Amino acid sequence: SGLCSCQDDSCCPRCCNCKTSFLVAANSSSPPVPASGSQPANLHQQQQQHQPIKQQRNKQQQKAEQQKEQQQTKQQQKKQQQKEHQQQKQRLQKQKLQLSKQKLLTQSLLLKKKKQQQQASAQPKQQQQQQQLEQPKQHQQQRQQQQQQQKQERLQQPLQAHSQQQRPLQPLAAGVLKRPAASGSGAPAAKQRKQDAVPLSVFKARVSLDALQREAEKVGFQAKDYLRNGFTVLQHPVLTDEELALALGAAQRVRNISKSSNNGGEFVFLRSQSTDDRRRLFALLNKYLPLLHQLLGGIRLPGSDWAPYAHHNQVQVAIKRPGFEGYGRLDQMSSSLVGHIDQPSKKQIAGKAAANYSLLLGVVLSGDTASRSDAGNLFVAPRTHTMLAEAFRRTEGPVPWYADIAGQHLDPENPPRMKAVRAKPGQAILMHHQTVHGVGPNHSDEGRVNIYFRITSKGRPEGKLLSYPEAMRNPLRETPLLRELVEGQER
Repeated sequence: SGLCSCQDDSCCPRCCNCKTSFLVAANSSSPPVPASGSQPANLHQQQQQHQPIKQQRNKQQQKAEQQKEQQQTKQQQKKQQQKEHQQQKQRLQKQKLQLSKQKLLTQSLLLKKKKQQQQASAQPKQQQQQQQLEQPKQHQQQRQQQQQQQKQERLQQPLQAHSQQQRPLQPLAAGVLKRPAASGSGAPAAKQRKQDAVPLSVFKARVSLDALQREAEKVGFQAKDYLRNGFTVLQHPVLTDEELALALGAAQRVRNISKSSNNGGEFVFLRSQSTDDRRRLFALLNKYLPLLHQLLGGIRLPGSDWAPYAHHNQVQVAIKRPGFEGYGRLDQMSSSLVGHIDQPSKKQIAGKAAANYSLLLGVVLSGDTASRSDAGNLFVAPRTHTMLAEAFRRTEGPVPWYADIAGQHLDPENPPRMKAVRAKPGQAILMHHQTVHGVGPNHSDEGRVNIYFRITSKGRPEGKLLSYPEAMRNPLRETPLLRELVEGQER
């Protein structure tokens, strides 16, 4: 209802301290306002009430200032401590560097002293060595001088004789010394040994029944036994005693070098860079190559190609030492359920397509397998190659393989019987791929060493190098002249 002279509409006439008079409206009913310079009666009391509040505020400000000062002092102390800590670290690092330098200096001094001592001690040794080296040189020089003197004396002797006889001297023609030809059969024998140690990768000959008959007679191949039973022993040894000894030594060295101690270590592959021992083992095939070439119409030879896995680039160095347990006890080896047909390790999956080669050639290098059946002999089940062929003809597509091939495809209650193959060192065993076989125990005192070649016919169609189902269903498919050879031998 009224305004103070300070023109502040929020000013209250009772508590305003502007000490000016109020302007009261004409129609206002409020009591008269005191003039300027007058104060309310309770002003002193209000001021007294505000004093403790001001004091509290002052105290708070002082505390805040003190806290700030304390924080600043603490920060300064921390900074000083950090500086001192860094300075200490730097001092320690300097001390460490100095110590390491001192160590290096001491080590270098010690090494120098050692070198000096070694040089001082090595000087007499070097002198002795030089003297030892110079002595043979001096001896050689003396010998050369003596030889020259002897030559001069020899040359002077005919001249002196001519001069004594007073004959005119004639100019001597320059003579050419020639090494005398090697006497005996030493050179041809060495050449033959080199040839025997290199496997043939190429062999060409016309295939005919007459040639097959000639080669069969040379090695003693009994075609009827092979046709009927699926295996035979080549009766005529084609390896000499020297060749047997060389091949046996190579086989033992190759097997000892092998890192594997199980049957997997028996398989040796021929590569472009192979040892002489490996090449010698593969070269054993050269002796039987003419027969195999005529029988199969050509075979795939070692080194003819370098396929990642191929039967023709592989031999098995089968060494069965005394104490070998075999596939079973000797009485158990009579059952074909113990036997198997060969299958590459990567393809040994039950029910999957079976791989096959044409025939197995085993060269006997050592062992007492000719006179007994428990010397690590090869056991075979006669006629199982034709029995399995009949069973395979009842299937379609790829022939399935099983580890117990006889139990799966033949009569498990009345399985074919196996027998030991008798062969002496130097002879060879020829066996069809599908003939069920195994290895018996070695109770003798001599290790049995056989070298096995897995022979593949050269006439196989493309894409059927490792697996040829048609040949598994027809055992004569890859030996077309075998039956005629049997008839010729019978006549």
